[in-house]
Amino acid sequence: MVNDTLAEDLRQAIGSLVRVVRVADAMPPGHAAILGYLDRDGPQTIAELAHRRTVTHQSAAKSVKELLDLGLVRTEPHPVDRRKRLLSITDDGVTRLSQERAVRASSLGDAIRGALTVGEQERIRDCIPLLDRLTVYLSAHGGDHPGVLAQGAVSVAGDDDRGVGGDGLQNQQVHIVEDRKP
Repeated sequence: MVNDTLAEDLRQAIGSLVRVVRVADAMPPGHAAILGYLDRDGPQTIAELAHRRTVTHQSAAKSVKELLDLGLVRTEPHPVDRRKRLLSITDDGVTRLSQERAVRASSLGDAIRGALTVGEQERIRDCIPLLDRLTVYLSAHGGDHPGVLAQGAVSVAGDDDRGVGGDGLQNQQVHIVEDRKP
């Protein structure tokens, strides 16, 4: 049995790192998350984005309206259900998201080079696949554990658009696709 102290220490360390990296963000985290989902996974409805972000439909709709007003996303009719609208990222949205990712990666890269020895950097790199596996496991089985909610589809790629860029993950992608009822 894993010591619960390890789990709590890991949760606190990752949470603190994400919060510190977010300080450099010019874009609200919700906006970056939505743009990231649309960039990686293609067009989605507001309901799908709300589910993935584990926020209310109203909260997701507010963020989407702001992104529409900024010209970073666009809507089009759903090909099957004309009552629904699909959101997709615009070229300006891709550019803005790329800028956000570059700022995050630069900030984190500077910290890695400034605070860690070469050996420590390699140890961190070795942990990335382990963190990916934890993410995939929790996404698929989170509901099986007290206090953890499975959040449906998760994409583990070079950047999760919620805080920390993932140097070394650009060629590793893991997708869990949730079963959706039509």
